[in-house]
Amino acid sequence: MKSVSTRLLLIVIVILIVGVGLSSVIGTVLAGTALHDESLGRIGEATERNANAIDTWVTTNIHYVEALAADLSGLPIEERIDVLPALIRHADANKDYFSVYTGYPDGVGIFSDGWMPNYDEWMANERGWYKGAVANPGAVYVTEPYQDADTGAFCLTYAKTFSHDALNTGVVAIDLFADVLTDVVNKAVVGKDSYAFLTDAQGEIFVHFNPQYAPVVDENEDTVFQNIGVIEDRHYIDLLSKEVIGGETAKLRSADAVMRYYTARVVESTGWILYTALPVSVVNAPITRQIIAAVIIFAAVLVLAVVITYITMKKLIITPIKDVTEAASRLALGDTGVSLSGKYVGELELLANSFRDMESFNTQQTDWLEHIAGGDLSIDVSPRSDKDRIGQTIADMLRSLNEMFSSISISTSQVSAGSKQVADGAQSLAQGSTEQAAAIDDLSNSIGDIADKTQQNTDIAREASRLSDSIKESAEKGNSQMEQMMVAVREINEAGNSIGKVIKTVDDIAFQTNILALNAAVEAARAGQHGKGFAVVAEEVRNLAAKSAEAASNTGELIENTIAKANLGYSIANETAVSLKEIVDGINRNAEIMDRISRSSEEQSASIKHVNTSIEQVAQVAQQNSATAQESSAASQEMSSQSQVLEDMLSQFKLKGSRRLGSAPGATSLPDRW
Repeated sequence: MKSVSTRLLLIVIVILIVGVGLSSVIGTVLAGTALHDESLGRIGEATERNANAIDTWVTTNIHYVEALAADLSGLPIEERIDVLPALIRHADANKDYFSVYTGYPDGVGIFSDGWMPNYDEWMANERGWYKGAVANPGAVYVTEPYQDADTGAFCLTYAKTFSHDALNTGVVAIDLFADVLTDVVNKAVVGKDSYAFLTDAQGEIFVHFNPQYAPVVDENEDTVFQNIGVIEDRHYIDLLSKEVIGGETAKLRSADAVMRYYTARVVESTGWILYTALPVSVVNAPITRQIIAAVIIFAAVLVLAVVITYITMKKLIITPIKDVTEAASRLALGDTGVSLSGKYVGELELLANSFRDMESFNTQQTDWLEHIAGGDLSIDVSPRSDKDRIGQTIADMLRSLNEMFSSISISTSQVSAGSKQVADGAQSLAQGSTEQAAAIDDLSNSIGDIADKTQQNTDIAREASRLSDSIKESAEKGNSQMEQMMVAVREINEAGNSIGKVIKTVDDIAFQTNILALNAAVEAARAGQHGKGFAVVAEEVRNLAAKSAEAASNTGELIENTIAKANLGYSIANETAVSLKEIVDGINRNAEIMDRISRSSEEQSASIKHVNTSIEQVAQVAQQNSATAQESSAASQEMSSQSQVLEDMLSQFKLKGSRRLGSAPGATSLPDRW
């Protein structure tokens, strides 16, 4: 892809080529036209000078003839022959005149060279020069070229009338060879390969460089002229137009196939027309040379202009643009170390200065970003203007990062403190849960022992009930078996002793049950919400234990009375019936009590089983709580460790206010919830 500088250079070169080319073409065309017009003007001027030369030559001869006529008119002539010396003198004075002579109305002629005409063949008054002069008295008559009879050469005759007196009136004339006129015409060249020819006002050719167009003498010895408008099949008829005769230049192809410019000028004194012919190639040769020179100059100027333009543009435009482009490319790749150290001119200097400002601010932005990337968020960011979106964005980002990391730092400190407290609480909970599980396990074992003892108490109560039934039966048979009373008393004494032991045992069991119930209530209170149901059961067990103790105490007292009475049986036999009745009643009451004790023992056993089941459930919950507390403790310790890692990472960032993250003064610990 072509660069902008290359395109710009090409455009400038094209503009130079077109501009210089158009200027050269226009200049060449204008110069060529001017040169062409100037050349044609010079041809016209040269033709004009040559026509004037011919006119001067003719006028000079006319003046001479006028002077000659005046001279002859003033001579003291008595006879015509007296003019001869004067004619000879004038002929000798001007070598161009080969004859000076006079003619008279009677046909006589006197010649300076002594020629004596044969008047039978030659009469002066019949000659054209004589008739022309007589027809124009007071003016000099100039004949057309004609062939001299003696020399055979073409001549011109100037004639004018003169007068001595009434008898001596005639015409004086001079003859000039036409060669003189031919020389004048042939010398009227205006350039290379040019020629001139002379015609009269009607186009009869007097002098022409081409012999075939020259005047000729026919068999009648008359001079025959060729007309310019007739020759070559009227090829040159346009030369007789008023425009050409009036001074315009005609461009015609000659009979020799050469294009020529023809210019005509009128000889004022005679009305003759002098034509000048010049090849078009001769006229165009300077133009061609000018065009070639212009092309060479154009090429040289173009090359020089291109070189100068290239050097100038390379120095002023291409190199600066290339420097800026390379710097911009490096900047686009992320290289912020670029710099423009060259010296530039004009708008490119402004561009370079703007780029240097952008480069400087990019370096500043890079420095900001490096500080931010290094964790230093305490720097100050100042955007260049309200339109500096990058600077505004960096400032907003820095402000957001400061706010965000400040919040993160505070939250991290709080999380760290909270995680530590949670870890401590979880550790304490785990330890408490473990101790609680151990206590519940001990309680469960104690309740098991109580259940076993309660079951034993129940069995004993059943046995006591059966014993009471037997005593009742014995008492009922007491009246009929008085004889067996001693034996019965002994048996009763023994049974009383056994019952005392049993009652002692029951009392001990009630005492132990009461202590266990108190311990169960204490543990239930320590178990909190989960121990409420168990506390109720423990209270009931304690109540039953109290009742059992009271019943055992009463039973002991009764047994002691029974034993005492049995011991006194021998002495109070007479009172046996009454006492027996009382005994029967007491036994009945004792049976009821024992039945109650048996039922209470069974209920107590069932309650203890229920309490044991609840304690097992509490133990399972305590074990689960212990496991959960240990897991929570481990998770809290891990969270505390991660919080410490996060604090260490955040400590790499420095916020505004010259403080490091991870040590925020506003960080507070969580409240103790355990």
